[in-house]
Amino acid sequence: MERKNMVLLTVIAVATLLVAVVGATFAFFTATVTDSRDGDADKGQADITAGRIAETTTVAQIDETDSKFSTSDVYPGHVEAAALQVTVSTANTESAKGKYQIVYDVTQNTLTPDVEVTVYQSTDKVEGFTTNTATFNCQKQTGTGSAEGEVTYFETCNDFKNIFVTTGGATEVAAATAVNPSAGKQVLYTSDEFTVTSGAPNVKYYYVVFQFKNTGVSQNSLMNGTLQGKLKVENIAVS
Repeated sequence: MERKNMVLLTVIAVATLLVAVVGATFAFFTATVTDSRDGDADKGQADITAGRIAETTTVAQIDETDSKFSTSDVYPGHVEAAALQVTVSTANTESAKGKYQIVYDVTQNTLTPDVEVTVYQSTDKVEGFTTNTATFNCQKQTGTGSAEGEVTYFETCNDFKNIFVTTGGATEVAAATAVNPSAGKQVLYTSDEFTVTSGAPNVKYYYVVFQFKNTGVSQNSLMNGTLQGKLKVENIAVS
């Protein structure tokens, strides 16, 4: 009889212990978050502010200069140039950002690879450039080829680098590069990002020079070739 009671008491003791353990799982968990970042009351702040972009880009003809050209019957050595005045402005009372690129939208080029384009930039008008005819004074010439009876045809023109850089004070911002052989936009020059304010626009003068190179060897395959396209200025995203 005493043994039965002993067993019963043991069972009750185990049951009591289980209840105690299970009951402990319902206690509350607590934790503390401490922000130890350096800074003031703005720590953790997350803001977005829209940028101020220059609203107006104006491409204009430089007075008394050629801003376009259309020439035929040229020989190797020929030079042409187009002058562009690019003005970027803003009406904001605060400063605004701007950036653009000059592109040549090629529609046809069968003079490849012997037509190169160079871009010059100046903060003032280059007085040495007026019209293509007056500035470069390209003259058609004939010469003697290496073979007996062979006659060569070419043009001699004034040194355009001397006109724009040495005398004119402009800077070569895009070195001579071949015009794309296929139709499509070719980026000739990309400006640095700049800042403008109301009443203080960003004004630059560009001279885009095309040269039909005289390679000194036969270029008969380019006879009756054509280069066609249009110069454009396009705004691009700023950082």
